[in-house]
Amino acid sequence: MAGEIEATAFGFDGQKTLGAALSRLTRNAAAQHCNSIEITHVARKSFLKVPYVCVSAHARHFQKGLAFSG
Repeated sequence: MAGEIEATAFGFDGQKTLGAALSRLTRNAAAQHCNSIEITHVARKSFLKVPYVCVSAHARHFQKGLAFSG
């Protein structure tokens, strides 16, 4: 239902940086009243020798019934 969302996090520790980007994505999905995300792309890059991670995803909402309850 929602478009693609992206989050970027800078840092030298790869796991912490990825965790920060995923945390931003989940907060963004929760703000859209969605209860899950589908990660579509993860890219590790650097800018002026500072590494960062860019994560793209789609917000999803799994529900029991046919109607969207937001």
